[in-house]
Amino acid sequence: MLYLIRSFGRCNKSALKIGFTDDIKNRINSYKYHNPLFELISTREGSLLDETRTHTYLTSFGYKLNILDEWFIDCDEVNQLFHKPFEAMNKVIWNNRDNLFTKNDLINENDVSKLYQELLLIQSPLKKLKDIDKVWKGIISKQYVKKFNLFDDNLL
Repeated sequence: MLYLIRSFGRCNKSALKIGFTDDIKNRINSYKYHNPLFELISTREGSLLDETRTHTYLTSFGYKLNILDEWFIDCDEVNQLFHKPFEAMNKVIWNNRDNLFTKNDLINENDVSKLYQELLLIQSPLKKLKDIDKVWKGIISKQYVKKFNLFDDNLL
């Protein structure tokens, strides 16, 4: 399950966190000890990969707080975008992949790699991975390919 919380800080500033949990009651109870100034805004069904998908999607719109992983600007748009269908998120992410998958501030490199590989399969399930995105592979610097392990040698 994915959750959206608002956390309040100093000077009445707040931020939104999108996370994943198997047990929302336990997660909320743990927040009470580590982050008592919060409120649960919303939840939705989703997996750990869907959490990465949502983070990447919101990053494409510039809502990510650069200094904090999984945290976003507190605004109504983030709450609305949090509830977008995952298929719609996939389209936006795929269309902006050149910028998104080369960002140094994406959350978890392993999860980002899994998301990219899933999107490759969705975009063209009948083609071999090595033929799907040759143009984009050529655009990315080798530094990012190696960093994110986007192209597994066994797949190419």
